[in-house]
Amino acid sequence: MVRPRSLFAGDTDYTGVPLADIIAHLEGWRAALREDIAVSNNIRQRLLLNAQSPAVRDGEEFADYFVDLFERFAGDFDRLLGELPRGVRQRHVEIVAQMYRAARDADTFCVRFKQRHNLDALSPNDPVQNILAEFYRLNRDAVINMFDLSNVISRLKTYVEEGSARVEASLTVPGVEAPSALNALELKPNFFGLGVNLNYLIDRWLRWWRRR
Repeated sequence: MVRPRSLFAGDTDYTGVPLADIIAHLEGWRAALREDIAVSNNIRQRLLLNAQSPAVRDGEEFADYFVDLFERFAGDFDRLLGELPRGVRQRHVEIVAQMYRAARDADTFCVRFKQRHNLDALSPNDPVQNILAEFYRLNRDAVINMFDLSNVISRLKTYVEEGSARVEASLTVPGVEAPSALNALELKPNFFGLGVNLNYLIDRWLRWWRRR
């Protein structure tokens, strides 16, 4: 089994990695996000035990932002894990690309939060600041971990290209020009959203057979 190799966050090498391994990694990301949501909710409860203040309200909004983001990510992973075993499609590449861009945006949001609350210089006498630092570390670690999705994008693209090549090869009959995508392929209400126009292919085959 080929396994990804990484020295730094976002630097995992997915070259030659089988789809089964990518699916396993997506499952790991989803599980980690669900755990992070639970931890974030626990930290939020501790934060709200403190007297209301601008810092407490900002921390609550920060927590809500990431819980919502991670729940949407988990939903995207649910969709990917449900569909990828049946074949990689361009829409899957686009979903992962959107998640990666959202993680990058969330990282910027984390950095601004850290700067706003001076989390590089924690005071032992400020419990709210220390709780905000927990939020920061939890959520920034999670989004940085998502940076590897950029490399998953590249690998999934190769599966899309290979899948297209297989479809084209399966529709080619020796001595007969390849049917156009519009004639041979039609949108069908099936799992893959794509069906084969068998009537068209049979007609082309019969015409080729009669000319032999």
